[in-house]
Amino acid sequence: MSTGANRAWWPLVDSLVEVPGVSVPEQSPTPYWTKQLLSEEEADAIHHQVIAQYPQKQLSRVYRWDGQGDEVNTDSRYTHYYDIMSLPNSREIEQRFNAAVEECAQTWWKKSTVPVYPPQILGYEERCHFRTHCDNSIWVNGAWNRNDPARDITALLYISDCVPTVTRHNQHSGGELIMDNIQTPNGPARIQPRKGQFIAFPSHPVYRHQVSPVTRGYRIAIVNWWSLR
Repeated sequence: MSTGANRAWWPLVDSLVEVPGVSVPEQSPTPYWTKQLLSEEEADAIHHQVIAQYPQKQLSRVYRWDGQGDEVNTDSRYTHYYDIMSLPNSREIEQRFNAAVEECAQTWWKKSTVPVYPPQILGYEERCHFRTHCDNSIWVNGAWNRNDPARDITALLYISDCVPTVTRHNQHSGGELIMDNIQTPNGPARIQPRKGQFIAFPSHPVYRHQVSPVTRGYRIAIVNWWSLR
């Protein structure tokens, strides 16, 4: 299994103009930190274990725009939720996840991290999506307002492959991670999930993001958030 970090960089747009209420840190980290965290065989095994739970899936809940309480709103977020503890190797996955985020935080900020919650498993079947959002702030009265002070870093661990044409059980089409505010020569950054791939980025509004609708197959990702300390 590869453990080398592979950092990618694109310049940030002028977020102070584009996104009211957002202050870009003077020393912004690169848009995301990525490395291979699981082998393909490990990812396939997790995929099989999650799919076996499909009849018991739950719809994920989302914050209301006023930040008070939560609700199921499939216009904003249509995803399935599974308990990480349902996996036989959940503790090992958490340990690898935490170590990868710690490496990222030490490199970017020279700080340690603590996980906010246990990791969540999110499943996306056909038509599932996640509209543009920020993980620690909500849009209120024309500006981003932080409603979750604990979330500083967002990290994802992909369990399935994003491909143009689905030919295997652990693949999906659609379901790209799109960072609306991170510009490349071809427009906003579009990240195609690869099984076993880990990605981390700040939970800050500059890094607002979305998941495009899945068009075929079943997309599985593990997600969590960390506080800097």
